Amino acid sequence: MPSTRRSARIRPACNTRWRRRWRPDLRTKRLRDMREHDMTFREATPADAPAILRLVREMYDGEGIPFDPDMAGTALSALLADAANGFVLLAEQEDLIGYAAATMCFSLEFGGRFVLLDEVFLRPEARGGGIGSRLIGAVIERSRSQGIRAVRLEVNHDNYGASRLYSRLGFVGHERHLMTRWL
Repeated sequence: MPSTRRSARIRPACNTRWRRRWRPDLRTKRLRDMREHDMTFREATPADAPAILRLVREMYDGEGIPFDPDMAGTALSALLADAANGFVLLAEQEDLIGYAAATMCFSLEFGGRFVLLDEVFLRPEARGGGIGSRLIGAVIERSRSQGIRAVRLEVNHDNYGASRLYSRLGFVGHERHLMTRWL
């Protein structure tokens, strides 16, 4: 009896008609330009709060997270005012293009203080050029210099690009569920 299943068509590697032709686009040009210019990372100060909040709003809009400017502004002010709460690193070229917010936490499992990499955001035109890896690397080095033994983060299950990035940087997943109770 003949099979009713279709056989998968295998694309030969030598046949150019199957290959997608690469064409530079505007995004590729922007990424190439971004790699060519100097990138700086620096610790944020309270004076940076308005610019950071604009990026926070941009990230939340993209992720579908409700943005409350008063709540976000208060939390950011507390983070920037006291190093015991954590730190924010900024990625800049001519303008601010991204940030990483790292907060201090404590865990018996981790033997004391650890950093929660609470938020990482790069503007879309800055993604894909290694800037995110360098920004997270700067957070890791800053944490290590303070005697921190672990950096944790959370990532949405469907954010495959970020998950791959974090895995390449040495982060490993845990078979645990993140749960929250609002007070």
